[in-house]
Amino acid sequence: MTLLTPREAAKALGMTTGALRQAVQRGAIVPTQRTVGGQARYSPEAINAIKANELNTLNTQQAAKALGMKPKTLQQAVLRGTIVPSSRTGGGRARYSPDDIKAILARVRPGKSPGSKFKIDGVSKSREPNLSADDFIRRALFKYRLARGMIRPDAPRKK
Repeated sequence: MTLLTPREAAKALGMTTGALRQAVQRGAIVPTQRTVGGQARYSPEAINAIKANELNTLNTQQAAKALGMKPKTLQQAVLRGTIVPSSRTGGGRARYSPDDIKAILARVRPGKSPGSKFKIDGVSKSREPNLSADDFIRRALFKYRLARGMIRPDAPRKK
């Protein structure tokens, strides 16, 4: 099994080696093993697991849009401890899972569909009353992946 150096792992994760080092110090990322000299090594499987976790989460801007608030408002709620993100990236940025969004929506507006108040792409949700919270989050994740070039626009979508 070939292990990756910190430089290779950081490149694969799209971050700097300094950000990777900070993530390891915070405990957000754990090296697969250490050399005799104490240097960290990472397995390709561990790097892929970290990437897969990022694919299924929303950043602050996307989560705020899904919740119908401004990103700054969401950030302030996180600082106050009202909302807790499910994970953080190696660089320390908050990430929210679809379950987090559902829980926040249920807590803020119990028993109501997120579509009754929010807009998607400038279209009032009242025109699409059958869009569930899952579909709402699925759409936000699709847009995120599309914007980052993780998928092609002409690729078939899974339901």
